[in-house]
Order: sequence, then C-alpha cells, then structure tokens
Amino acid sequence: MYTPDSDEPYYFLMFYPWMHSGWRYETLAMDQAVYDFNAALPLDDRIKLLPAEKATPDYITSFEQQWNFRDSSATETILNIMDSVSDETKAIILYGSNHTNIFPYRWFKHPSFNERFTWIPFGYLLKKHYGDNYASYRFVTDDQRGFLFNQSELLSEPKLVLLKNIPFINIPLQKNIIDIVTRLTKMPDNFSGHDGYIVEPEKIQGTFYQYNPTDENLSLMFRIVEDYALESKPDSNYIPFEPGNEILLGLNFLKSLLGENFDYNSPRTSYMLHELHGQFMMSLYYLKMHFGENFDYAFWKTEPSKDLLTALSELKEFAFTNNAPSEHIQSNVDSITMRMYHRYMNLSNVELFNIQLITGDAIIEEYLLEANQMFPEDMWPLYWLGFLAAEKKQWEKGLTYFQELFENDLAFFMESIPLAYQKAALCAEQLGNSRLADEYNYIAAALYNDYNIIVHENRVSFVGYFNGSWLYTDLQLQ
Repeated sequence: MYTPDSDEPYYFLMFYPWMHSGWRYETLAMDQAVYDFNAALPLDDRIKLLPAEKATPDYITSFEQQWNFRDSSATETILNIMDSVSDETKAIILYGSNHTNIFPYRWFKHPSFNERFTWIPFGYLLKKHYGDNYASYRFVTDDQRGFLFNQSELLSEPKLVLLKNIPFINIPLQKNIIDIVTRLTKMPDNFSGHDGYIVEPEKIQGTFYQYNPTDENLSLMFRIVEDYALESKPDSNYIPFEPGNEILLGLNFLKSLLGENFDYNSPRTSYMLHELHGQFMMSLYYLKMHFGENFDYAFWKTEPSKDLLTALSELKEFAFTNNAPSEHIQSNVDSITMRMYHRYMNLSNVELFNIQLITGDAIIEEYLLEANQMFPEDMWPLYWLGFLAAEKKQWEKGLTYFQELFENDLAFFMESIPLAYQKAALCAEQLGNSRLADEYNYIAAALYNDYNIIVHENRVSFVGYFNGSWLYTDLQLQ
C-alpha cells in the first residue's frame, strides 16, 4: 500500500471518464483512511492491506496463460497469507467482480483475441479450497438491481441479497449453473456466479486519478511526459523510471527487457507499447487541461512549433519548482463535481458504443449535455456530442459542436482530433458548404505530431476496459 511515508513508488494508470472500470482515486483515499485508522491501534490489531497479484513472468507469453496467471497467482498469495495466520483471522478481498466469480468461464471470449479458452477465476479457486468459509459478493448499484427485486423498491441503506433467496435460483451446484441461472433470471452471466449481492441504494461513482490534480498526480503526469520526450530524442539511451517498475516502462527499457523478443508486430510488444503511448498522450492532455496556456505546446499541428522539451522546461519553471504544482492549476475541480461528471459520462453509454455493443442511437445525449455543462474544461463531452450528432445525420448540430471544439487549444491534445475534422467536413458537405468541407479535410490530412503517432482514420479506437476485457487505442508507431 502506498502511504506518504512509504518507500513504494507512487503511480497510477489513466482511463477515460466514460469508462466503467479502471483505477479510481478513491481507492487511494480508502487506503489512507485505513492507514489513519491503524495509527491509533496496537500493531497486532491493525488492518493489513496486502497486494495479491504477482508480476507475470517472462516465460508466460500466451494471452490465456497471462489471463489465468493473474488469478492463480492471487490465489496462491491469499492462501499463503491465510495459512500463516491464526484460524480466527478473517480477510476481505476487494477485486474486479468477474475475478470473484465462483464458477469457471468455460468458453471465455476476450474481444481483443479470436480464440476462446477456459478462464479459472480466483473466486472459483478459493471456493473450491475453503468451501462455505469463502463467500463471494458482488456490489450492485442502483442501475443494476432490477433483476434482484422490484425496481420500485426504495433502499435507504445497503442490502445483502443472497443468491439462494432470489426467485428460481435455489439450484444445486453443477457445472452449467451459470447458464441455468442466466436463463431463469435473465440477468447478465457475469452477475450470476456469486453467493450474493451487496446492493447500494445510490451509485457512488469513483473518479480517475488525473481528474484529481494533487501534487503527486500532477508530478507523475509531468514525469511520464518528460521521460517519454527525453527517451524519444534521436539516439537516446535514456531509461525512464526505476528498473523493476513494470507499470511505467519506457521504450528503451522495453527493448532492453525483451531483448531479441522485442518485435513491434508481436502481441506482447504491442500490448506494452500501447500502454506506454496511451499513458503519454493522456498525460499530455491532462497537463494541458489543468495548466492551460502555461503549458505552451500543441500535440497536433500543421506546421512546426515549440518542441515538447522546451514547453516542459517552461512549465516546470512555472509550476513544479516548489513541489506544489496544484497551486498553479487553472482547471476548476472539486470532488463532488468530479464524481457527478464521471457518473454522467459513464451513463452516456459512450464506452459501449466504442466497442460496438450498441449503436449510436443508444448513446444518451442528455447525460453528455449534463457532463459538458458541469465540467466544460474537459473536451470529451463536446467531442462526443459532435460525433453523436454526425452519426444521427444531424449535420448542423454536429458542425456547431465540432466548431466549438476546434476553438479550444485542448482539443489538439485529443488523439482523435483528425477524425473530428473529418466528421466536421462530412457535416459541412451535407449542409452544402463545400468550401468549409475542403478546409476541414485539408486540416485533417495535414495534422501531424512530433512522435509519429497516428490514429486510424476509419474507426474510433480508445483505451478501454469493459467486462474484464482490455481495449487499446489503435495506434501505429512509424
């Protein structure tokens, strides 16, 4: 666990505000609350927070092996910990819901890979080992509880609902119980593999780290960008971050780590590079969002301009010399607004549209409008409003949104801004304004960046995590 006086490196991964899953800043707040609570207790009485997963060994290369290693290594760690303490000791395991499933996924299909395989979640392994001494409960919130009891029932406090007490669910355990439960209850299959549900009366939406501009968060984003820029210089041998920090690897470190196995076309190299490029681009975007004109740089450009290292040097002088960069931000951020903003973006269904689970008609425009009004400093609601209008052939509305987007310098830090210009050109063309359409198409083709990172023109591809599946920005390194 990271605490202010710990030796552990501080890091996080960034996710887009519409995404369902990802690293939430409130986890750190929970850790800090436990740390403060423990400070007043004798050592033996303190709550202990321990990580479960282990780093994936180099010899594990297939996706199936990597996916199952996460759960098997977590199970091994948990068993070793529990075997070393007294029988009276209890443990609470907080984990992504699908990993706590008490049944194996026999024909698991990851959207990024074609092959189906058997996934053995650690919830199944622990249930098999401990029997009734292990119980798996899934948190269910207000927009997911209709299959448990009457949707009109109002809750004033959290409610525990056991699987065996749900109508038609009292079925003997058997291999295909997930299929049976799903068929009888018509609930999603990833909800049926638990002993019960903890239902919250109101959905509490966590926020992603980059929307919490603390000194630590701003400093890490600055370092990600600075290290990437230093490492990308011609003939650079610069290796960012400390060796062994596998979350934040740089390009040169990846090359030294993988050796002859480093291959741009290999799944493993591609997996790690996408994470590297994606976090760099997101750090750029959010530094610009928080520091505005004091970060004098443009990622997308049509002609040469100030280089990134020079812009970073100026920003460092302005905001980072006193180790208190949060004192210099221009964004108007507070925790209550950010939680509601993330909730509206999440409810908009943008993520489901991105991974082609729904059509554009299923995106809920009202939530995007609320998000845009609540936190106009962020350009993503405006981008999606324009994109949605274009999908619905509302050409005038779409063009208006895109033109408002293009007026903000932050838009030129969005990886998909060339696509936005193409969509705006389509809107203008459909409105009969061929001159404006030609102008926008010209800009879309002329935009470039100093790092040869491009986004495919024929699709919308963003970093994502949905239903246990990682989805990557479709980037190409030239």
